[in-house]
Amino acid sequence: MKEYGIMLDQTEQVSPRLYKVSVGQDVYALKKSRLTKNTVEAWEQVYHQAHARQLSAILPVFLTQQSRLYAADDDAYYYLTPWVPDAELTHEKSVRHTFEAIGDLHARTKTPISIDINSVKHYFNDYQKINTERRHELIRSIDQFEQSRYMSPFELQVCTHYRVLVKVFTELNYHIDHFIEELELNSDWHCSLCHRHLTLPHVRHNRDTLFLNWEYAAYDHPVVDLAMLFHGMAKTFDENLGQVVSLFPVYNQQNPLMTSEQHLLAIHLLDPAAYISLVDDYVQSPRQQTMIERTQQLEIAFRQLNAGLAWSDFMAHAENSYEDSAGTET
Repeated sequence: MKEYGIMLDQTEQVSPRLYKVSVGQDVYALKKSRLTKNTVEAWEQVYHQAHARQLSAILPVFLTQQSRLYAADDDAYYYLTPWVPDAELTHEKSVRHTFEAIGDLHARTKTPISIDINSVKHYFNDYQKINTERRHELIRSIDQFEQSRYMSPFELQVCTHYRVLVKVFTELNYHIDHFIEELELNSDWHCSLCHRHLTLPHVRHNRDTLFLNWEYAAYDHPVVDLAMLFHGMAKTFDENLGQVVSLFPVYNQQNPLMTSEQHLLAIHLLDPAAYISLVDDYVQSPRQQTMIERTQQLEIAFRQLNAGLAWSDFMAHAENSYEDSAGTET
């Protein structure tokens, strides 16, 4: 704090990496970041972009007395921001404001880039083959579980989920096929400044919506942020995922996604890699973790796949509504 010219009055450790620092009426948040020598430059660029483009949704950091964005201590990087209390909003309003703010930020930083369609097709064709093998692995594991006279809670959980996983693999193939088709019709591609660690705990709603912790930020496709946001909500909250997905038009008003991009979001959300990895790990090393830990992790992965199915249903409903309206006009 000396590098910021601030004499400590009261300090509270909120988490292993976050301190709440009070100096009179002023309250600050001091963060011990996960930045490294290899990533700190990209993090600094976020704030240069925020200043140049007037991106008010990015929570600002204070400069040290040497006009630096951080204070270094050996290999640790610290940065100081205002302490922003979160307004007491309903969950629906919180999600709505988050969609609106991140959509505006993605739109204002959108940059066109060129892509090689053939390389993209080759990548996703290989990805489909990988998922075919993942489905076979899942079936083999379930066959093994069902041979037990008494299945463990984890094994029973996997068998119960199987019907939903079949739908996940089917929907995933559908979206990959249509993503490639749409991309061949329109190869426009864009990247935006993405948070890449976007979860509701990194959002504050006060007078405006602010995003905290830009340590993993980079220019990427906006669906990376959206997929992480959906996955985080699926992990944390128990409300109807369909209701959360139904708020997506708020984002689309700020940064409309093309049909190919909507299919790409579905592909991210329906990726079964995490779920299958948990099953494989159980089969290979059943005693490595407690049963409670395994079942909790599997349930989180399952909820996240259900978020993908909710998004897929939302897309199908939107498409049917469009076709119905077009038929009525005809």
